[in-house]
Amino acid sequence: MYKIPEFIGPFKDILPNFINYQRSLGYDYQKPTVLRFKELDNFLSKYGYCKIEMTREMYDLWIAKKGNETHTNQGRRCSAFTTLAKYLISIGYDNIFLPTPINNKMWKSNFVPYIFSSDEITKIFRVADKIVNTSHVDTPTFVIMLATLYTCGLRISELLNIKLQNINFTTGAIQILNSKNHENRLIVASDSLRKKLIEYHSNYTCPINVEYFFRTTDGTQVPYGTFKTLYHRTLALAQIPKKDNCRYKYPRVHDLRHTFAVHSLAKIISDGYDTYTLLPLLSKFLGHKHITETEYYLRFTEENYDSVKTLTNNIYHGVFPKMGDDNE
Repeated sequence: MYKIPEFIGPFKDILPNFINYQRSLGYDYQKPTVLRFKELDNFLSKYGYCKIEMTREMYDLWIAKKGNETHTNQGRRCSAFTTLAKYLISIGYDNIFLPTPINNKMWKSNFVPYIFSSDEITKIFRVADKIVNTSHVDTPTFVIMLATLYTCGLRISELLNIKLQNINFTTGAIQILNSKNHENRLIVASDSLRKKLIEYHSNYTCPINVEYFFRTTDGTQVPYGTFKTLYHRTLALAQIPKKDNCRYKYPRVHDLRHTFAVHSLAKIISDGYDTYTLLPLLSKFLGHKHITETEYYLRFTEENYDSVKTLTNNIYHGVFPKMGDDNE
């Protein structure tokens, strides 16, 4: 846990308690978030604020755009101010300006994730095993990581942190531990992926002193940067187009997770199931803390259904375990 720094402004005695309180609720207040509040503390000191108050004037000055910074970064400052304001109100302080959704909505990102088509997914997996390894991660390791990431809809951090003891090779169950907001969950790999995991494990016997299931040739955890480099090489070889008018050169690794969610919902809709009945199941599978996070994908899928419904062709054969299995 990142150490709480010393604060010097008017909230110097409140901020440590606030950070500890947020952590007790399960929020991941590590270095980037803690330093955001240290930045706020320095800001208050710099501009001579000495009372325990949060005003509209203070808010406007705090979120004012700095040079060429992105809306996302402004949004983070807005979020920090709002979260602290709610805390101060909850413990009884007056004279606290609480930004409303109207105040905040201008900082919401209009970023649209890249959703891969079925043809693009097929191309990616056709060329993945042709990537020349120069990074201490052999090709079979990269391919099985890529397959697990997409077919299970994982966050990249969740994939990298999977350990041998987290996988039940009989049932296909995989434990995802200490994920976002310190949440744990259990997912079930498709039977086809389960067999691939068994094959990978039998060919790459894990030494007793090696902790992670997916590892480098040195037996260490695969670095995110290494995986991302191999992923970008794969996209280039598969001739996935570079993104125009975007700060990202290629679709992000995280876009595979977005694609999984949209493809899953498109499949649910095309099969005639009640989306709002199955949405909580998908939400749990994805590890969302609130179902509203999953509803974002539902809105995206419904609004773009005519263009999305063809994305699921031939993707889902063997991806999801059958309901009612003896091993479920």
